[in-house]
Amino acid sequence: METNPNDCRIPVAKPVTKSDTQFDPVTIEVIKRKKSEKSNKNDIEAILALDLLNGLSKNGQLPWFHDSSTRIVEDMRFFREKTLNNIVVMGTNTLLSFPDSKPLKDRTNIVVTRDKMKYLEQYKHDYDNLFFYSEEELITLLEHTRISSAKIFIIGGKQVYEKFLPYCSTIWLTRIKHDYSCDLTLNYNFSKYKKTLHYTDSNMDIEKLEF
Repeated sequence: METNPNDCRIPVAKPVTKSDTQFDPVTIEVIKRKKSEKSNKNDIEAILALDLLNGLSKNGQLPWFHDSSTRIVEDMRFFREKTLNNIVVMGTNTLLSFPDSKPLKDRTNIVVTRDKMKYLEQYKHDYDNLFFYSEEELITLLEHTRISSAKIFIIGGKQVYEKFLPYCSTIWLTRIKHDYSCDLTLNYNFSKYKKTLHYTDSNMDIEKLEF
């Protein structure tokens, strides 16, 4: 089966039973075929924002965007421009934090979850841009398969960042210049990356971090 290089959707593994953790035949065939190819490296980047004390979120929301009175729209605009028409990888809490818990439009949404059956049932294939993978399945695909010509962006939350940041060649890090008293922080070692200042204003810096 040939994949369309212009289609950023990827074959999703759909288990038949709750105990079935294997790939479907299409995914297995893709992995077998791609293992022998040299050009199998995916273009993986991460995009995230942290406040002055490495705060990632508060009450499950981005406080610099959730509060309209102090909203930093430039960060959301940058996020949208970067991820549009690409692939975004997230955890279930990130998906559920979106308005009406709907996937992002004009992007392929991959959700990493320990309970695919639960969310497949919950969403009932209502969205053709939404896919669910276990962590092990996604790692296997990233390591052995050229998923798409589109870029893959890791967009959170904390556990997804901690697991997948090492796979990223580039990290787009927004440094918010305020303390929002976040209840979730990300203390990741960014010192090994080469830093370039991409954008700055009175509210934030956007840094491009590369190996």
